[in-house]
Amino acid sequence: MLKKTLVKSFTLIHKDKRRALREFESKEGKFSIQHYEVFKKVPMGNEFHKKREEIFVIVEGGGTVLLRRIGENGTPISKLQKHIIKAPATIWIPPYTAHTLVMRPGTKMICYTNRLFEPKDRYSITLQ
Repeated sequence: MLKKTLVKSFTLIHKDKRRALREFESKEGKFSIQHYEVFKKVPMGNEFHKKREEIFVIVEGGGTVLLRRIGENGTPISKLQKHIIKAPATIWIPPYTAHTLVMRPGTKMICYTNRLFEPKDRYSITLQ
């Protein structure tokens, strides 16, 4: 069965001193794409998901990415990984991977996800 093609613009869903976040959400396809524009160098993320995968594409700028695998019980099961990245770059964050992004002002990123945002699938964690 052919699915309907969906064409629509990104919608601004959040803007503050840190960043602007625009989103394209497909309830039909059960995925979303976000566009981030970073204004201030502050940690973003500080979380992990049990179901959601995220793929960040750094289009412009760069920064630091902290990653750590998390067990099913919510405790760390790997050493902290620290990556210095600059555009063009891609970061794949599978489920059960805690992540913090500290990007330079002016950084622009696209994030592709395999499912719509579910607040119940967001688990806060601090990586240092």
